[in-house]
Amino acid sequence: MGKIEGEARHEILRRGEKHAHQSRLVVDFYRIRRQLAYPVPIRECSFPRFPTRLSTWYPWDCWLAWAMEERVLSLGWAATLSDAPRLRFSTEADLQGIAAWKYDDLEKTDGLAVSHLVRMLVTAKEHWAWLSFTTHAAIDKGLNHLISRFAAWLEAERDWWRRRESDPDHADFSNPLHNIHFIQTVGLCLAARNGKHSCSEWLESHMRRFALALLDQHASGVSEGVSYDGYVLDFMMDWITGAPAAMREAILIHPELQEILNQPAIIGAPGNLMQVAPLGDVEALEMPFHVSALAKWRRLQNSGRHDWQLSQFDPRFLRTDALATIIAGPAHRADSIAPVGNRTRAAIVLRSGDTLTDTAVAMSAHAAQMGHLHHDNGSIVIAAGGEWIINDPGYQQYMGTSEREFSVGPAAHNAPVINGIAQTKRAGRIIQEPAMVNGSWHAKHDLRGCYDLPLTKCTRSLWLTGNSLVVVADEISGSGIDEITYHWHGHSDAAWWVEDGIALVCLNNTQLWIRCMNCALDAAQVDRMRGSRGHLTLQVRIKGAPSQSVWWVFGRDEATLRTLTMNDDEVPGYSARHVSTE
Repeated sequence: MGKIEGEARHEILRRGEKHAHQSRLVVDFYRIRRQLAYPVPIRECSFPRFPTRLSTWYPWDCWLAWAMEERVLSLGWAATLSDAPRLRFSTEADLQGIAAWKYDDLEKTDGLAVSHLVRMLVTAKEHWAWLSFTTHAAIDKGLNHLISRFAAWLEAERDWWRRRESDPDHADFSNPLHNIHFIQTVGLCLAARNGKHSCSEWLESHMRRFALALLDQHASGVSEGVSYDGYVLDFMMDWITGAPAAMREAILIHPELQEILNQPAIIGAPGNLMQVAPLGDVEALEMPFHVSALAKWRRLQNSGRHDWQLSQFDPRFLRTDALATIIAGPAHRADSIAPVGNRTRAAIVLRSGDTLTDTAVAMSAHAAQMGHLHHDNGSIVIAAGGEWIINDPGYQQYMGTSEREFSVGPAAHNAPVINGIAQTKRAGRIIQEPAMVNGSWHAKHDLRGCYDLPLTKCTRSLWLTGNSLVVVADEISGSGIDEITYHWHGHSDAAWWVEDGIALVCLNNTQLWIRCMNCALDAAQVDRMRGSRGHLTLQVRIKGAPSQSVWWVFGRDEATLRTLTMNDDEVPGYSARHVSTE
């Protein structure tokens, strides 16, 4: 057994023992700042009546299902590895409780939760040979009940797709396909497949159609960001693994599949790929479904590139289904290689390399009208020392509080706020795709269409020189520009300092200096904004319309930053030639 497989086994056994000693399942509803302790086994989905100030609908049962799946899979796989009776008993009690769910209020039932429940039951039935006859019978009964309860939903699904295929240009079908719809369909397909239900044949064919449509949509630029693209792909892999060979072949060879699988390696912090860039809704540690998808894909199509990616993830932060898949093989290859790429469907990434000593800068670059992406085109985050030290909230709060304002309001991102107005549209346009220009990585983004303002120009140019220097130049012009405001958020655990007009962000052993070439910085500009989860923010107001570009420089070498001079005659021509050490 290799190192990765050994670490995965150790982590599953540790989790199983932890859950076996707990009579309560603690569920962290982190998007609404609540932790609840459910008694186990859980025999129904209850919607808590604790007071909240929700500003939008909240899927309580989804977060509950995530936690339940972790508990059940940890117990069940640990019992399989250790053959411990105590672990088996706890697993069977939980499974019998889950199988008894009635789904009485379908209006409040989230499709994501249903699919996680199905996945737990199907995994247990197909892989844990030690389950008792009683538990097997309970699982069969539960899956059959679920299919019958959702029969009307399935019929509506069939009708919707028939109409979509006969009239694809109709307005009813103009909205992008969404993760909840797809994942719920996967769950029902898995249930029907396992129970050999009469609707199984149609569902298998439908899943092939649905998966191809999603991949085609992604290829056209429609992304939900790394976490939610990964979430979709995780369940797609569950369907593919057991699908008839003729059904899955077209999915496996689809070129967009590799684009999604490579996202975490492109957008992860060098030396710490668990920390994917916090652009849009990410929750790097709470939602590592993209790693589960990668592990499941590796069982189907093993390659050195995927081995390298998996070797970069800390097993302590992976979901248990990913760990179990890693243990099941194939064996990890030693001749693994790092992937190459600097573009996802939602972001541009310039990086100097893939180790902790390297630097990466990611810039939001999407036009998709998807809810998990924010109005943040051009906003950047910078990774150094394995963490995104120039940060972004990376989520959206569901409660109508100052925290929601911090996570999605005008000051949530660091694209310029012009006359107090932040972006309201997703209409950015990449002018320069990532390319090496005069020895520096360079990209350029046209942001003018993102603002509801009479702008004649609004572009953001981005460079990465060497392994430590990031340069940003904003060219903004238009009538009536009175003020441009910047909000540079630091990592939530970072410390700040300002001296001689230059700011410092310090996290662990990493220092990143910040300089604005248009004005001196002051300590009074660094504060914790209302709703922040710990991030301190450098807020800088530049009065009047800028006569030249607004230049920002970030670097790990203070001396270089202090002696830097910029040439504004031709912004796209910036390169290392403009760094003066005299």
